[in-house]
Amino acid sequence: VTDRSDDQRPGHDLLDGRFSRGGLLKGAAALGIGMSPLLAAACGGGSSSSSPASTSAGAPKRGGQLKLGFVSGGTAETVDPFIGVTPIDEGRIQNLYDPLVIVNPDLTTSPGLALEWNPNSDATAYEVKLRDGVVFHNGKSFGAEDVIYSIQQMAKPANFGSYPFVSGIDVANMKAVNKHLVRIPLKAPDGDLAANFTYYNTWIVPAGQTDYKNPIGTGPFAFESFTPGQQSVFKRNPNYWVEGKPYVDSLKIQRSEEHT
Repeated sequence: VTDRSDDQRPGHDLLDGRFSRGGLLKGAAALGIGMSPLLAAACGGGSSSSSPASTSAGAPKRGGQLKLGFVSGGTAETVDPFIGVTPIDEGRIQNLYDPLVIVNPDLTTSPGLALEWNPNSDATAYEVKLRDGVVFHNGKSFGAEDVIYSIQQMAKPANFGSYPFVSGIDVANMKAVNKHLVRIPLKAPDGDLAANFTYYNTWIVPAGQTDYKNPIGTGPFAFESFTPGQQSVFKRNPNYWVEGKPYVDSLKIQRSEEHT
């Protein structure tokens, strides 16, 4: 189990208490975060399925259920992205929700739900342009208010997984400029605010979500069932913004003792 105290988080600079982009991305790679192999397999048709979504010819076939086994986190397992800390939590979070910024296998980044991060002249505020055409699993359109709400939740000290990454944001003064543009003011200059949103504890939930017994996201799979310490079953999101994905119809994540 990784020590989750603030001074041990990936990318944390012990000299000034801030996050460096390089350190954060290296930490993300070390812990297998960002757009993880799990998410890539679930979206791309991995070969671990009991009803395979793979093909010997190399072109993925659709359908079937992908089963994945992890070491159990016990009854403390969660699908709340702001407090999940174990690999099995991460696996579920990365399939239910989406990031603002995607970390690629080579540690470069790509746009996720956020397309542009435009700072003012002294990097004390950013205007973040969001992706249009994204919908949550319940059919609600994704937009600026969802980002503001998510960051507000991340900024609660009780949400220990996310809090360090947004502690430099002036949360009270965030503003939706329009449906797909958010203004994020900071407490101090930050030359690369986007780097703080690569970690899976900063992925986006819909405005107003408080019920994580029936969570909603924009990810490749939608919630179907979850028994902490045992298993979860998610179903394919037919409206996923990454065209044509995921390939499998359902995803089952279970404790490794039960994995077949």
